[in-house]
Amino acid sequence: MKHGRLQNLFSRSMTHRKVHFTSCDPVKHTIRRVREVVEAALDAGTDGFLLGGSTGVDRAMVERYGRTIRECLDERFPGDPERPPLLLFPSSAATGLADAADGILFLSLLNSNDVRYLIREQSGAAPYLPAIGLAPIGCGMIMFEPGGTAGRIGHADLLRPDDWQTALGYAAAAAAFGFDTVYLNAGSGSPQPIPAATIRPIAEIIRKPLLVGGGLKDADQVREAVAAGADVIVTGTVVENNPRVGESLAAIVRIVHEQPPRYPAGLPDV
Repeated sequence: MKHGRLQNLFSRSMTHRKVHFTSCDPVKHTIRRVREVVEAALDAGTDGFLLGGSTGVDRAMVERYGRTIRECLDERFPGDPERPPLLLFPSSAATGLADAADGILFLSLLNSNDVRYLIREQSGAAPYLPAIGLAPIGCGMIMFEPGGTAGRIGHADLLRPDDWQTALGYAAAAAAFGFDTVYLNAGSGSPQPIPAATIRPIAEIIRKPLLVGGGLKDADQVREAVAAGADVIVTGTVVENNPRVGESLAAIVRIVHEQPPRYPAGLPDV
């Protein structure tokens, strides 16, 4: 899958239709279960998949689970270049270099106190991405309390959920640096999502695809996030140990797709 195709998916989330990604952590799923989740997510109409985790994940695991997800996609969409993509969501250069996906959400944890998660891990992986065939989508990620494992491992200086001013500064810097996307993340398993009052002022100013994830467990919470300006919704916890995962995802994806995009007339010139 070409880089332009992936960039187009994200950029059109602002002008055509909002996007939903299903996130799968290999540590939290058996191979059989991840296949069930992928099938249910495709039935629900998800637009793509993220694969990765913060702890206990190695390259062999990412490659094994990645092959399983791609097999499901190939079975459902044989030879279709427009099928939902699989992107890696890496915690390190080691897991980010796995030959298992269409692309990689190439993250810089903007509010990390450790330079390793700002640029050093990325500099170790970037030279090898073309040879592996992974299309990078540059992503400036901002972690909010409680942050989960990603915030802890990434030594993040976590933002309060209501601190939209600091978040806006980070998001504006990411846009100025030329990142493809900005990701507001409360962390996997967060008891509450990032509030709409924090998302809204960022969406009003930042003209980059705005990803929001962490703590989004039901359709009502997702409705608030997309109405506030989130362009891409990422859900992961909702697919874990959920016997009604198909119903839950169908309700969430429907809400995401029903909400009009931020710029239905196209991106403004300034």
